[in-house]
Amino acid sequence: MSVFNDITIFTPTEAEATALAAVAAGAGAALEVSGVGMARTAAAVISIGQATGLAILAGIAGAYPGSAFVPGDCAVAATETVADLGAVRGGEFMPLFLEEFTCPLAGEIGSVRTAGFATVNCIDPGRPHPSGAAIENMEGAAFFAAMLSLGIPFLEIRAVSNLTTDDRTDWQIPLALGRLGEAVAQVISELRGQ
Repeated sequence: MSVFNDITIFTPTEAEATALAAVAAGAGAALEVSGVGMARTAAAVISIGQATGLAILAGIAGAYPGSAFVPGDCAVAATETVADLGAVRGGEFMPLFLEEFTCPLAGEIGSVRTAGFATVNCIDPGRPHPSGAAIENMEGAAFFAAMLSLGIPFLEIRAVSNLTTDDRTDWQIPLALGRLGEAVAQVISELRGQ
């Protein structure tokens, strides 16, 4: 097991940062709001990521129907797929470019389940993604690409706030934010052998 003392936790929003503040402080980790979406995330992690020994992207996400994940569950991304570069033809999405990135460190995590993730700009409710991903988010593939390019160890941890079929009013954001903090703390302790 690797030991990481110099950690930066990136999170897309202020609400997620608030939920992670105590965990970051307790772990002696830096906490940065990277912004929502692939472009903001890539810019933030490239500018800050070079000064860290381990980068963690942590946030809430949606689970695809049939994935065995429900609101409140957490997952570490084993893979991230750039998942919505394509075209809609006859009412159906046709992926034209699916690129999958792998997290080498995900295999060291036993305290939180791992899964395949898909990074999307827009979700198609009720349909599993062509990549076979269990979890959707809006930042992960950019984070993976940036960290792999920089050669910095990294992880992505997400807490499910909703199924992709749920109406926004049914999202369980407070539950997911609480579980996200617990999962990030567990993973950091596990990586440090505590």
